Amino acid sequence: GGWQVVKAGGAVGNTTINQNGELRVHAGGEATAVTQNTGGALVTSTAATVTGTNRLGHFSVGNGMADNVVLENGGRLDVLEGHSAQNTLVDDGGTLAVSAGGKATDVTMTSGGALIADSGATVEGTNASGKFSIDGISGQASGLLLENGGSFTVNAGGLASNTTVGHRGTLTLAAGGSLSGRTQLSKGASMVLNGDVVSTGDIVNAGEIRFDNQTTPDAALSRAVAKGASPVTFHKLTTSNLTGQGGTINMRVRLDGSNASDQLVINGGQATGKTWLAFTNVGNSNLGVATSGQGIRVVDAQNGATTEEGAFALSRPLQAGAFNYTLNRDSDEDWYLRSENAYRAEVPLYASMLTQAMDYDRILAGSRSHQTGVSGENNSVRLSIQGGHLGHDNNGGIARGATPESSGSYGFVRLEGDLLRTEVAGMSVTAGVYGAAGHSSVDVKDDDGSRAGTVRDDAGSLGGYLNLVHTSSGLWADIVA
Repeated sequence: GGWQVVKAGGAVGNTTINQNGELRVHAGGEATAVTQNTGGALVTSTAATVTGTNRLGHFSVGNGMADNVVLENGGRLDVLEGHSAQNTLVDDGGTLAVSAGGKATDVTMTSGGALIADSGATVEGTNASGKFSIDGISGQASGLLLENGGSFTVNAGGLASNTTVGHRGTLTLAAGGSLSGRTQLSKGASMVLNGDVVSTGDIVNAGEIRFDNQTTPDAALSRAVAKGASPVTFHKLTTSNLTGQGGTINMRVRLDGSNASDQLVINGGQATGKTWLAFTNVGNSNLGVATSGQGIRVVDAQNGATTEEGAFALSRPLQAGAFNYTLNRDSDEDWYLRSENAYRAEVPLYASMLTQAMDYDRILAGSRSHQTGVSGENNSVRLSIQGGHLGHDNNGGIARGATPESSGSYGFVRLEGDLLRTEVAGMSVTAGVYGAAGHSSVDVKDDDGSRAGTVRDDAGSLGGYLNLVHTSSGLWADIVA
């Protein structure tokens, strides 16, 4: 597990890299007579100088060229712009990174090896799927296998055909990048879309496809909410066929009035299997607006395309403001987001909270008259316990401005004491203070009669009272605050 670092201007000789060991040679550094045993890691770039032997025989890195390098177990070779590498073995845990303008030929990728490049690089070799290539001049790539931290970026005008993205692999497409043939995303794989992308072939998704927007730094593009004022450009992914294998497509949507969204377009083919749609509201999350017409189109079936009944489903609840939104398939084979007629469950709960608190306070204050105003007890200190029913009938629901239907109970304990007792102009005057502790709990229903939830309230109260009794007539009044 030892390691050695050679920085720019440094030089070492006769280094042996054993299993789990690492030799790291920076640009401008030099390491000669290196022995790299199986499982040893070499980390360097074509701007360094390294010579020695490995299991393939003699290897060298120098003067912008690399030959016969073995990369495994954390090893990495960066082929810089204008530089080249040949006969490179990328084994399990190794990484070959080729910059735009760099070139790597006769590459052998084994299971667990990682390739990092974009369509401006030139790379050719073999992987577990067969031959692969990247043409840096035309921007076309074919047969790539991306896994274990490997990634490939299709630049504008570039094309990736028959691409397999394995676990921890990433395929990124810039606006104007395209796909052809079969694009396979395995579980744990990612495809990131930075603009409108067209696939003339099939997409098979067991991983994650994510719409992104690099020009919007304030926008949280995966699972958070962007600032309402942030400019967001929505994109389209167009494909002939989509086969869902339990994968997810992460899309952005505005639910605060503009009713715009990223969109998946099925062009002339089919959407089959199961794909989960996960939506991020990039508008103001507090301002949900009811949808109109068919709703917000998120899957567009064009040119005779069809979508299976269960091809898409929401991966998590979608809510904004007072509204829930559901995913619906229409007779035109398109899929839409629509606001539900019923408010989201939290709305009747919030609407009931204030009414419940006011009902409790009214009962607490009004009950004092039943203690002294009517009975006329002369005790200076009194303890009382009271409980009962709280609730409201269905009077049309919150959609009509009424209190939600609810039913529950309350209870409290109150201690009060007189501070003043006197007779003034034929009136008996009593003043004092009280304290109370209580609890109320009501079950609340939504407008459609379904259960919305339970509101529980623990309340503490401190106040005063003034009791006036007309001695001759017996008329009385209580003032409680």
